[in-house]
Amino acid sequence: FSGMESTMSGEPQQPQPKPEAKRATAFDEIRKSTLRYLEDSADVKINAHALQKFAATLRDEDLRKAERTPFPLKFQDLKSELNFLCLVNILNFGSGYRDLLHEHISRGAYDTMAYGCIAAHISQTIDADFLLNLKLIDIPQLFGIPIDVDVEFKKAMYTTEPSPLRPLASKIVAVCNETGRIMRARQWEGFA
Repeated sequence: FSGMESTMSGEPQQPQPKPEAKRATAFDEIRKSTLRYLEDSADVKINAHALQKFAATLRDEDLRKAERTPFPLKFQDLKSELNFLCLVNILNFGSGYRDLLHEHISRGAYDTMAYGCIAAHISQTIDADFLLNLKLIDIPQLFGIPIDVDVEFKKAMYTTEPSPLRPLASKIVAVCNETGRIMRARQWEGFA
């Protein structure tokens, strides 16, 4: 019948569309990559009893508070989105620099890290190579964190000194480089 189905009455019907495959969500991909990591790693173990005990303490309001903030980005695929979200989360530190960050760049720690991750996503692919090759000199451009400041030592004479935010910039580089090294050692292209 040239691709048309027939009913009992003999009248042709349009072919029924095949059920769509369920699209993998970010959580599905995280579960798969976590299980893959656990199979490959002697470094990480999950205590199922402790996990169940913790899950029992969660309330709906806690989960709503934990919902991720949407980012104004378009991702080419789920893998790209997961790499971005993982980077945001591994760089979710620096609250001890909150006052200095507000003083120098008018943003707090989380917003600074998110800003840098957005800039990284827009300008390049977030993967093991990016993480492994990130340098201190890249931090001002991506995150807006100054690594050097000009300090007046005589009237109208300045010298360049390390910024009080340089230690934070160095920590960002160290975390990214170490993560990239681990990925390379395990032959992973990225987080996903």
